[in-house]
Parts: sequence; C-alpha cells; structure tokens
Amino acid sequence: MVLEVFGKDITVSKIEEQELYLQKLTDAFTAIDNKIFIIKIPKFAPIKKNQKNLEKITNNKYFEQLKINWENDLKIVDNYQKIDKYYIVILNADKDKLKQELYSIQFNLHQSEIESEILSKRKLINFLNDLYLFGNDLSNEDIEEILETGDLSKFFAYENIDFKEKHFLTNGIYNSVQSIASFPLKLSQNWIKETFNSDSTIVWSLTPLDEKKKDKILNAVETNMAVNAEGIFNKMLKRRQQNNQEALENVSEAVASNSEQLFESSLMLWNRAFDLETLKAQEKENEINIKKWKGVVNNLRYRQIEAYSALLLKDTDILQEYTEQLSGNIGYGWVFSNQYLNDSNFSLLGFSIFNKNTPVFFDPSIKSAKRINQNMFVLGTSGSGKSTFCKKLLAPRVAINDKVIILDPQGEYKKTMNALGGKTIKLGVAEDLRFNPLQIIKLFNPKQDPSYYTNVDIQLQNEEVLTLNEDFIREWFSLLYPHFEALDIQIIVSSLKKVWEKFGFFNSQSDITKWDNNQYPLMSDLINELKKVNKNDLFFQNTIRILKTLELDFQANGRFNKLYNQYTNIDLNDNLIVFDTSALMNQKIEVKNSSFYLIISFIKGLISETYKKDYRIWLLIDEAHKFIDENSISTLDFIYQVVKEGRKYNCGTIITTQNPQDFTKTEAIKAKGQAILENCQYSVFLKLTPTSVESVNDLFEASGGLSETEKSFLVHASVGQGIISLNSSSRIAIDTYYNDVEKELFFESGDLRKYE
Repeated sequence: MVLEVFGKDITVSKIEEQELYLQKLTDAFTAIDNKIFIIKIPKFAPIKKNQKNLEKITNNKYFEQLKINWENDLKIVDNYQKIDKYYIVILNADKDKLKQELYSIQFNLHQSEIESEILSKRKLINFLNDLYLFGNDLSNEDIEEILETGDLSKFFAYENIDFKEKHFLTNGIYNSVQSIASFPLKLSQNWIKETFNSDSTIVWSLTPLDEKKKDKILNAVETNMAVNAEGIFNKMLKRRQQNNQEALENVSEAVASNSEQLFESSLMLWNRAFDLETLKAQEKENEINIKKWKGVVNNLRYRQIEAYSALLLKDTDILQEYTEQLSGNIGYGWVFSNQYLNDSNFSLLGFSIFNKNTPVFFDPSIKSAKRINQNMFVLGTSGSGKSTFCKKLLAPRVAINDKVIILDPQGEYKKTMNALGGKTIKLGVAEDLRFNPLQIIKLFNPKQDPSYYTNVDIQLQNEEVLTLNEDFIREWFSLLYPHFEALDIQIIVSSLKKVWEKFGFFNSQSDITKWDNNQYPLMSDLINELKKVNKNDLFFQNTIRILKTLELDFQANGRFNKLYNQYTNIDLNDNLIVFDTSALMNQKIEVKNSSFYLIISFIKGLISETYKKDYRIWLLIDEAHKFIDENSISTLDFIYQVVKEGRKYNCGTIITTQNPQDFTKTEAIKAKGQAILENCQYSVFLKLTPTSVESVNDLFEASGGLSETEKSFLVHASVGQGIISLNSSSRIAIDTYYNDVEKELFFESGDLRKYE
C-alpha cells in the first residue's frame, strides 16, 4: 500500500518547534516494524484544475488581457516548474498487518503535522506511471483498462532494456542508479535536504533489523573500533577516532534501550534523461550535493542490473548496498521538506523561497479542517508591496464575479480597480454624494444565526432589524458628538422611534430594508420631531441643546446637510466598489470615525445579503491603523464583528496595516486586536522594520509569535517578499510574482523589486 506524503517546510519555525517536529518524525520512524520505501519523484506541477478554473472568468473586456496572461503563466509552470512528490510504500504479506502499519504510519506522521493520503487505485496507477514511465503519461483510457483488467504488464513492461557499464536504456530513455556508499557517523539536521533537492527520483529502502542482526552488527563494529583505536598515535586521528567511538556509543545506547529503530538503509538515486549528457550532469550534481554532508557516492559500475532490480519495490534485494541508519538520523534529515501549496486557482501568487522555488497558488476562499474562514491580516512597512499584493489577490475574485469592496484611506486603488470595471466613491469631496444615516439597512446579528430570518414572520424580522438599527444610531451619534451624554442619545432614540412609527415601520408587512431610498426618514424628520418638545417636559433643556446642535449641522448650510440629510443616492450593486476615504483622514476625529462607521454599516448590509448566495463578498480595509482611535474602540469593535460573523455570510475580510504597533497602543486595543487576529485564518507578513517586527511578535503572541528566522527574513526581505501563514503550524516564505499586465495594472511606481 502507498501513502502520498505532503511536505512541510519548517525552515522559518522557531528552533524549539523545529526540534519538536524532528523528534516526532523520529518517533514515527522508530515505530515502524515493516520494510518501507521512501520515494521522492520530481515532476512538473499538476495544474489541470488550475487551467479548468480559468473557465470561471466572466467574459468581459476588463479581463481579456489578464486572462491571457494568467493562462500563459500556467503554461510556463506546466512546462518548466517542477515540484517534489513524496510517497511511502509499505510491504507486508499479511493484509491486516499491512493496513495496521499503514494507519500507524499515517497517524504518527500527523503527530509531526505532516499530512498524508492513502492512494486510491486510480492514484496508485498514476504513482506507478510517474515512477516507472518517465516522459510517458498514461491516458484516461489506459488507466480505465488497467482498472478493469488488472493487467499492468501491458503498459509497464519495457519493450527494450539495454544495460551498459554505468547506465542503461529503457525504451530509448537514459537511466542510471547511484547509491550512497557510506555516511559520516554524525549527521546534521536536514542533512538529506541537499540530496533530495536533486532532479533524480529517489528510492530509499528501509528495513527494520531484528534483534539478532542488531546485536551482531553492533558487536562487530565495537570490536573493530576498539582494535583500530589501539594503534593510533597521531593526535588528530586519535581525536577523530574518539569522536567516532562516542557516536557509536550513542548508537548502541539508542538501540539497546529501544528508544530508536535501526534500519538496513539503501538510498538510491535514479537518474533519467533523454540524452547521455544530461544524465551525466545529473549524476555529477548528486555527487556534489552528497559530498556537502560528507557522504560518498557509489556509481554502481557494472551493477546497474542489480540496481534496477532494487527499484522494483520488492521484499528481496540483490543489490545489497546497505548501511545501518538509526531512525533519529532519518527523522532529523526531515525528508519531506518541500511544501507545495496549490489551491487550484488560476492566478499564480508567487514562488516559494525555501522550497526549490516551487509555485504558490493560494485561494483564501478554500475551507477545510485547518482553514475555517476567509479572513486575512496583511502587515508590512510602507513600500513593502501590501497594496500591490492585495490587488493581486483580489483581481481574480472580481474576475469570477465575486463582490469586492475596498476602504481606501490613501487613494491607492482607484486606478487599478477602475481599469477592472470598478466604481470609486470619493468620500468627503464629492459634492453629489449622499448617505442617509436614518435609512433602514440590514445588519447581521451576532446573536442570531442567519438561517433564523428565513423562517420567521416578516414583522418579527422587521422588529429585529429596527433593534439593530437603533444600536447603530446610538453608536453613530456617540461617535459624531462625543460630548453627548447617555441621556442625550436616549432622547434622540426616543424621538426617532416616533418617526419610525409615523413611517409605518412597526406594522409593515414588507421587508423594510427593501424600500426605495426616498421612502425613509431624513434627519430633518428627526429634527422636526424633536421640535415638538414641550417646556413642561422633564428633559426640555437637554432636548433644546440637542436640537440646536442638529439644526446647526444638518439644516440648510450645515456642514452635514448635503452628505447626511438627503436620500442615499449611491448604487452599491456593482461588483467592485472602492470607497476612497483619503479626504476624510484630514477631518476631525469625530467626523472621520462616524463617517467610517456609517460606511461600514452600509457594507454590513451588503454582506447580510450574501447569505446562501452563489458568490462571495470580500471587504478590504486598507491601512486599518488609520481608523484606530485609542479614545474610542468602536471602529475596532465593528471590524471584529465583521471578521467574526462575516464567515456565515460568505464574506472574507482583509485587513492591512504598516503600523502594527497601533494595534498594541493600549491594553483594550491590544485585546481587541488579538481578538480580530484570532478570527483571521491567514496572516501575510511583508517587509518589516526591526521595531515593527517586535510589535508584530507582540500582536501575534497568542498564536506563537515569530521565530528568529522569520524576524531576520522579514527585516531583510525585498519588496514583494514575505511569509504567508495558513494556520499556526504552516507558513510559507514567498516571492510574489507579477506578469506584465499585472505590473501595468497594479504597480503605481513601476517594479521596485531588486534582485541581487
């Protein structure tokens, strides 16, 4: 039976985390009782699903050139980009014991946070195809025939095989097998990585030794060591011999105590090429790589027949090129190191920096046991490529008809998004822009499952909506007028309810969030209701004071008259909307906060409409630190609500910042910031300053923070380089890729990336 094993990159993990992973993988090998083969097959990245998903792009003029370039990117990956596929083959004549061993290995790998999959019959045939039919893919018809007849020989038996001195030919393909003749007694962490980075297919046979063989081997070696040590007078040789003796004692102790398994190990490198020159170059590369960790290569001259036999995954082996290896050496080699992320989307995000430059296809909409929501936090200094990265991420979403809304406090998205058919709404500047804060909008209720509203009476729905709108009004007036006291807000709400009653909201038999914009009350209606106050009323003076404030700001020539005392006149039905809030950033804090709060409320209404729809909605809050006010965390509360509840409505929220320290200003802000992070499945770290790195580490403390390797990498990263965190245990360092059309669309100042 065969397991496909999915690689995991631990390069950027903390030292103590790496140690834990290595020990758990060692434990996994220690528990093995049957002969296994570890197999690594380099092959071109499988992107058929990616190409298929190109068909989801809607046919419109805005994406014609992008679609062509995305298609070309996939062709390049398909033709030139290789990834490593890992497998474990388990041998046992007893089927029950075979299954038991298989499940045990799979479970123990999972403990190391290495995931695996038992191959189905179809995938097993594909595995054999990749292993034995170099340069020749079986067709679907061939696979169906094998599944039906069980006849493998028709497709896998070579028509011609010709053995030479140091290589052999199979159906015109040049082959050679190299083995590792000897190993140093002390092997460093990740020692095998260089060898596995070869373009060769690797077949590593591991057979657990029984007790008799263990005793015989250890006794013989210890005797030889003792004999050799007696006649050594050279100080350097003596010290080396002492080191070897110490290493051997460690081996003996590990085996004697059963803390590690001892294997007969035969590591073979199967080189294949279409010409002899390429084959020899591959052999030379292997020799260089293995020499780096002081291994010795055996080119198996005149032994290629035996070598080929050893590649056939049999229980017997006539090659007999064994060395003894402890499970600790195998585990600490971290065999399954190259991590490949392909979410089958059509846009190539970039290339992995520490994983042989493998392509990265990342789709934040993917949901799985370890990826439970679509929210993302993006951090990086000014000029690190945050906005460009987000444009890269969101353009494919627009292309497949998802709805995208961007809050843009720096005016960085207008050019790109307009070129993609989007609409830009410039707040604080446009004379003709109108937002009615008294318009009844749908707001999701964090205490209620959205399915509740599909099964209740319309009047109950309306009551719920009005309660949520009342909460919104209370907060909005508190932000706009921080000097208003709780009693002032209560007076406003009391008058507003009378206005609602006049407009028939309480008794309506229709959805009051679906009315025409001009059917809702305005601030003038609220002011007129407040004017009805009687001198004998208990709160007369409070009401008059409120009234004067509202009349001054919302009546004719008031500062909010045009923007907030008119019927809403913007169309939010477009699939791509940019709210340019750059003009708001220079206004008073209360105006900025209340305006942002109002915009978000309308956006929440749009999010509420996506429940059980066949599209997703994406909200990008760019440079979120600009909306943080340490005297009022209502904006952070709002962001928290969106990231926490939005997943129920097919909503993904992307939050970017260049000042992570603003999320740690006070304990209240830090607590809310960490709560937001806990509801963000993904984090993206781009280039950071040393100060920002420590703030990020502090902010992400609850999820383990950053390792020293990650900190160093992020401080020295080039523009567009960074780390994607998929979950607490899976991070990938990437170099973001942009094709020519993306550069033209996304780059404001040209390509600033520098490659030494």
